[in-house]
Amino acid sequence: MPTITDIDRQNGSSIKTPYPDEGSDYSGPTPGSRKLTDPMLAALLIGCWIGFCFITYYAFTEGDWNQILHGADYRGRVCGHDKDDEGVVLPDHWYPVDIAGAGKCIEECPETTSYAEEDLICKDRADILELLPGCIDPSTGEVSTDPDRLIVCGACMYQLATIDLPLLYYCVPDEPFDTEDYINELAQSMGLTDDGEPLEIGDYAYAYTMRVAEQIVNSWDTIVQVGIIGSAVLGLIFLVTIRIPMMLACAVWISTISVPFVLFGFSWWAFETAEEWDNDPDEQYETREYNGLRVIGFFLGLFCLLSICLICFLRQRIQISIQVAKAAARAVMDVPITAAYPIIQLIALCGFLALWIPVMLMLATTGEPALKTTEFYGFQITYVFVTYGANTGYLLWFNLFLLFWTAEFIFAIGNITLAFCFCRWYFSVDKMELEGISLGTAISTAIGKHFGTAAFGALIVSALQLLRFVLLRIQEKMNSTRTDTTITDVAFACCQCFIFVLERWLKFLSRNAYIYTALFGYSYCRGSREAYYLIHRHFYLMGISGIISDSALFMGKVFVVLGCAMITYIILDENFDDDLYSALGATIGTGLVSFFVISIFIDVLGTAMDTVLICFLADQEMFGESGSEYVPIELRNFIETVEDLKKKED
Repeated sequence: MPTITDIDRQNGSSIKTPYPDEGSDYSGPTPGSRKLTDPMLAALLIGCWIGFCFITYYAFTEGDWNQILHGADYRGRVCGHDKDDEGVVLPDHWYPVDIAGAGKCIEECPETTSYAEEDLICKDRADILELLPGCIDPSTGEVSTDPDRLIVCGACMYQLATIDLPLLYYCVPDEPFDTEDYINELAQSMGLTDDGEPLEIGDYAYAYTMRVAEQIVNSWDTIVQVGIIGSAVLGLIFLVTIRIPMMLACAVWISTISVPFVLFGFSWWAFETAEEWDNDPDEQYETREYNGLRVIGFFLGLFCLLSICLICFLRQRIQISIQVAKAAARAVMDVPITAAYPIIQLIALCGFLALWIPVMLMLATTGEPALKTTEFYGFQITYVFVTYGANTGYLLWFNLFLLFWTAEFIFAIGNITLAFCFCRWYFSVDKMELEGISLGTAISTAIGKHFGTAAFGALIVSALQLLRFVLLRIQEKMNSTRTDTTITDVAFACCQCFIFVLERWLKFLSRNAYIYTALFGYSYCRGSREAYYLIHRHFYLMGISGIISDSALFMGKVFVVLGCAMITYIILDENFDDDLYSALGATIGTGLVSFFVISIFIDVLGTAMDTVLICFLADQEMFGESGSEYVPIELRNFIETVEDLKKKED
């Protein structure tokens, strides 16, 4: 019998799961007798969505699509739309014309790179005289005729081969780092750098990201087919194959045993790489770098040994937890429509993003132009930079928070919907002939009755996500004004780690609260409280199941992500065989997309495992330790097996 402390009783926890209606026989969740839960949070989320509609109207009426598509030059004029001083419409292509990253409007993007003087792309003479005093020859009062000086003072840029961005009129340099090195060497030869140390020039690193983005956009059809559709199909296959005898047990054990092997592999790689760096004849690496790598390898090896010991200690518990996983796999197969529900979640999330992204882009164009001065190599470079008022900043932050909240809400509604279906499955005597289990009924119950509960849980998690983002911004601002950032980096890293752990714990608690909501119709607070004390009463069993379920699901995710990434790389490598990094970048993009998609699908099994276990424990507490007629065949001897294991360990 589970134990309970006096503190637990004072906080309202009971010795067992109470009946929803005392004196009645509980036979599973029903949609008709439920009450509306957490209506205030439902109204708040709907109000935020209405506010987002007003923001959308403001963004599309005040923003400028041309600025997004064409960009603005160093004077803040939109290429292909605004006119120059002579009343002529500016060319429609944006090109980086100085080392600060400011642009100029040109007719066509260059296809070849040239460092010749006659091929320089420069700002207008009048603008150089007005904005760039370092480019003026003191002896004549005119613009300097030295091409090297014009480059480092911000008046001109070399003709650089650019990549083609579909639908966008931006000329992004194809080899930005080569140009950066060339200009740094030029500045050193002119005596403009200290101790020969190269300086980072402007935002040219951004160009590398744009270069990878070009190949991602060009290969979007492959990424969609493999990353989204392919991973969705593989996810469905995974949910089907785990029902095959021994397949789930193999997945659990393979994923568990693979952990020490992976740790050992990374440890070995760290030591081997450190040895190569230490013996490098060119001495390119510092002592602290390869010694630090050895320390990392040592800790990875230590974790490898600890994981082996942990697996040996938990081997019987792992076998016990597989019983719960088998029951969950059966629930998914007996209610097959639940395997397709992630498609609905995916469509809902993509639909919101399809509106949210353009709104954010349009808001980014509502700022006011203002002069900004930066310094490179001792020269001051002045150009027009878009600044945002306080109101625009608040709108951007609000939209970011709403994205987090809406995404978590979609997942929360999904958890309640799936939990309702699996609860109905568990509390069905004849699980081969199910009645009353309908995905439409589950969705309507989750949205109609528990909209606010899902919004409540999503609000808490999204607030922590926003806090992590705010901390990153604060860290960036503080580091930009300091030279030694070691202390702040450590402090913020600790804060980020703490918030991350808290977020994961709240997600775990919320998921169990949603199961209680689906099972008994509780509000978020009561569901969280009852779920917490249920976990407390059965922490031994819940801990084992949580670890093993994550292990089994991780194996499925790794299988799908690696498979999709491999297929994508093979396809893209044939098309971009002369550009390995672009193919690799698109492959990583596909891997991230497939990981997100497969996580939605495989979380169906995770929800089933959590729901079946909680239903089983609630069943045991309501109907006695022997259980009831609802207990699945996979769990008939579950309690006896757990008790025998506890006696052996005691």
